[in-house]
Amino acid sequence: MSKYPRGSEWRKWDLHIHSNASDGSSTPNDIIEEAKKKGLSVIALTDHHTISNIDETKRLGNENGITVISGIEFRTEYGQKSVHMIGLFPDQHNGIQLDQQALNDLILAPLNLSYTRIVAEGHKSDPSLLDDQAFKKGMFLVQVDFKQAADLVHEYGGIVTVHAGQKSNSIEQMKHTGSGSRNVDLLEDSLGTVKEELLQMYIDICEIQKHSESSFYLRTFKKPSIAASDAHKKEEIGSKFTWIKADPTFNGLLQIKYEPDQRVRIQEEKPIDKADYSTIDYIEINNSDFSSGKPTTIPLNSDLTCIIGGKSTGKSLLLNNIAYAIDKEQVIEKYTTTQPEHKKKKDTSLFNPIDGFSVHWTDGYISPATNVPHKNIIYIPQTYLNHLSDEREESTEIDTIIEGILLQDEHIKARYEKLKKRLDGQKIQIDRLLYEYLQLCTTISSLEQKLAENNKSAFIKKEIEKLETEQKQYLVDDALTEHYTQTYNTLLEQRDQKLEENNSISRDIEIIKNISHVQIQLPIEIVELQNTVKEQILSIFDLLQVQLNEDWMSKKFSLLSTLKNQLEENRKQIVEFEKEIKKLQPRIEINSALISLTNRLSKEKAKLNEALKTEDIINKKQEEASHKLNTLVEMFFSYKKISDEFTSFVNERKSDRIEDLNFSVETIFRTDALRFKLYDSLDNRTVSRIKDFNIDQLSESNFTPSILKELVLSVQSSDNDTITLKARYKIADFLNELFSNWYNLNYIVKMDDDDFEKMSPGKKALVLLKLLIGMANNDCPMLIDQPEDDLDNRSIYDDLVKYIKDRKIKRQMIIVTHNANIVIGADADEIIVANRNGQNSPNKFTKFEYVSGSIEDSWRNDREHATLYTQGIKEHICEIMEGGEQAFEKRKNKYYINN
Repeated sequence: MSKYPRGSEWRKWDLHIHSNASDGSSTPNDIIEEAKKKGLSVIALTDHHTISNIDETKRLGNENGITVISGIEFRTEYGQKSVHMIGLFPDQHNGIQLDQQALNDLILAPLNLSYTRIVAEGHKSDPSLLDDQAFKKGMFLVQVDFKQAADLVHEYGGIVTVHAGQKSNSIEQMKHTGSGSRNVDLLEDSLGTVKEELLQMYIDICEIQKHSESSFYLRTFKKPSIAASDAHKKEEIGSKFTWIKADPTFNGLLQIKYEPDQRVRIQEEKPIDKADYSTIDYIEINNSDFSSGKPTTIPLNSDLTCIIGGKSTGKSLLLNNIAYAIDKEQVIEKYTTTQPEHKKKKDTSLFNPIDGFSVHWTDGYISPATNVPHKNIIYIPQTYLNHLSDEREESTEIDTIIEGILLQDEHIKARYEKLKKRLDGQKIQIDRLLYEYLQLCTTISSLEQKLAENNKSAFIKKEIEKLETEQKQYLVDDALTEHYTQTYNTLLEQRDQKLEENNSISRDIEIIKNISHVQIQLPIEIVELQNTVKEQILSIFDLLQVQLNEDWMSKKFSLLSTLKNQLEENRKQIVEFEKEIKKLQPRIEINSALISLTNRLSKEKAKLNEALKTEDIINKKQEEASHKLNTLVEMFFSYKKISDEFTSFVNERKSDRIEDLNFSVETIFRTDALRFKLYDSLDNRTVSRIKDFNIDQLSESNFTPSILKELVLSVQSSDNDTITLKARYKIADFLNELFSNWYNLNYIVKMDDDDFEKMSPGKKALVLLKLLIGMANNDCPMLIDQPEDDLDNRSIYDDLVKYIKDRKIKRQMIIVTHNANIVIGADADEIIVANRNGQNSPNKFTKFEYVSGSIEDSWRNDREHATLYTQGIKEHICEIMEGGEQAFEKRKNKYYINN
């Protein structure tokens, strides 16, 4: 079982320390004591050309929880002052325990670095020295062949580090002129053929003085850089150090060769990129199938954890229950939507929730929790990505994801908020205008009905002409002068006119009496104003309102007085008309038929006057209705204009993108939705009555303002040749829906200039995963179940692995996978191996068991019977995962590592 179940973690390493065995003053005990005080997890004892303090320092380090790596510092033949290199060695290699004796026999002896020779070199310099003194003098007088020493270090599984940059005895002194150690200011200018060969073929790690120099070696030679104390005194230990993300073992150190950009940091503070509230610390299971005696605890790495295992060993079971404990609703919704149709039920038994399962967050929060908001996660069950891409036409989830990414740009977000306000304001105005239009239509219909009941003016005029002809005939037959009749009729008309006028004045007086106040209508655009401006406008309107009503009350009485005077004046005139009528009446009453005819004529003329007034009102209201309808149509199509302004802003801004994904947005017309609404609302037998209108062929281009206007007028008309609505629809309801916003924002995502809709299923799934991972503003953990099932092999290695590797730095990721490239290629920080008890794969304690550790955890235990405890994590990966060994080789070879 791994000693480091949380996998690779950041620890402080000092890989260059000298003891009193060479030119240092510290004893092994001093070194371990100071390393512990400085919080170092790993040190390397690297004395010059000797290993005499290695075994004792290792023993003391083991007792104090500090890993000690064996090292030897060599002086080489290169450079004016000799380029120094260090060999760092594993504890054992190919079954050989590399203790002091072995390192002496296998490394120092072949390089002719025996104690006797070094002492002899010291005596040559100063014969008076004692042997120990001569050794410490002689160690700086002997040299080794760089390539021979490096080959020997690599032969026994070791690592070669070299002084580089501005550090003393640096490899940079290999190219120089004059007496200086270097002849250039920039490292880029210091390259030479031999030096490049050494860095490419023999050197594994560069030890530098300045952090700024690390990028050169990484960029140019793909080599990691470290800082180390090169301590010769006790107090210097840990004065310079390197953060390395690995198990505190030699195997852990090896990982920085394979991942030089992500596993090494030269800085003071511990590299932590995630907040405690956004990472899961560990899982606890108190269930007899998973724990024996006490709850089972599974720690989780804060970066990338991969869950592996054979078929039906509890991989997905573990992941699904982590997600279920945190966000039950999301899990049920997403998990069930990926099931076959006959299984689509909101039933958690589909993935067997575990009793006694809890998730413990780094900030102390425990899931599931009651009566408090749950933590956020992004959960991607198996085949969910393919489900999303298959359901693109119906689903808005992809649009929601892209929109969320775009709205991370504060400028786009501000424009989006403005867009929503404008569209809401537009809807309010359209609703109000449509209500006014329908009210006008109702009034017009009522007036037309009234006019139809009392006849139109044309019919009445025809009747008047007939009556006047008859009246003339009577005048001739009775020898009455036309003068009297005309005068009589005129008096009657004038009297009736004044009576009608007084009726109108009386109505106006009553209306004015009842108007207690008047009001200014606020413009609808005020909803878009900022609150402070809006308050000022409202204040101005309040002042205007008060002033308006004060003016109104003062003028109201004056207006009433004028109308009453007019009323009285009309009454006097009516009295005069009655007197004159009375004088002429005896002459007219001679012929009762003529009187009847005259009365009829008078009534028809009154009706004509009323009809003309009604027709005039109808004409004015029809003009008003036509204007409102034109405005409605114009406002309907301005929905697109408003949206287009937003899309243009987004597309021109070119805000932050997710690596190779490019986003844009367009305004689209919801043609299918409108077609469905029209089919559902209109009597299909009557649709063809509008010329050039065909629902089947409806599109944004042919749904013109004239067609929309004609459609509105047609459904309102009662003529037999117009479109009719289905019985369940009322005109008002239909028009309300017709004037809805039929324009949508359509979000477009492209990768490699390939539109999402035209991508292969595997590429679509990759894009969706990138979108979900790339929601940078949401740094919650991401849980993914077997993403490789949705992708093709090329996408996995070329794209997915790189993407996961980059994103795990910013968010915790937990992935179930059976693909070795994801585990190794993405440099998983922790691997959880799952096993279910069986005849050929026995567990040690319970039905389901899990062990965890890092990629570098490598060992075998032939005495153990239980499957999970027979070997290390690396061996499990190679055994369980097809292509596991090849994935390790591919990882090793990507930087052309030859050893």
